[in-house]
Amino acid sequence: MFAILQDGHVIGHSELESGDAPMGVAFGRLVPTERFDIFWQTVPPSRTEGNDIQIWDDLSAVAPKQMALECLGVAVFRYDFNKGVYLEVEVVGITASQYQEFFPHHIAAYERLFAGRKE
Repeated sequence: MFAILQDGHVIGHSELESGDAPMGVAFGRLVPTERFDIFWQTVPPSRTEGNDIQIWDDLSAVAPKQMALECLGVAVFRYDFNKGVYLEVEVVGITASQYQEFFPHHIAAYERLFAGRKE
């Protein structure tokens, strides 16, 4: 699990189970910690999309080995749907070396998409 932080406080965890390997992007469901409620109530979103989506930027992500992910940015999306709230985290611009270290399964999935194709 990757820890998602705001000003040094862990607001949630994610497996970052999905990704776009060529773009250096990993994303997944955010499992909030107790600290997330304080964060959500006190930190205004960086932007909103309509009435249903709130987005917070300027966050950070820490890998299971307590190593900060080197990336361009981390954002949390809070989707407020009729059936409830869904939280997602997106980490963009992860360095190639860290992407290979932490997300080899995303790379393998991408490579399988093009296996056997002839140019």
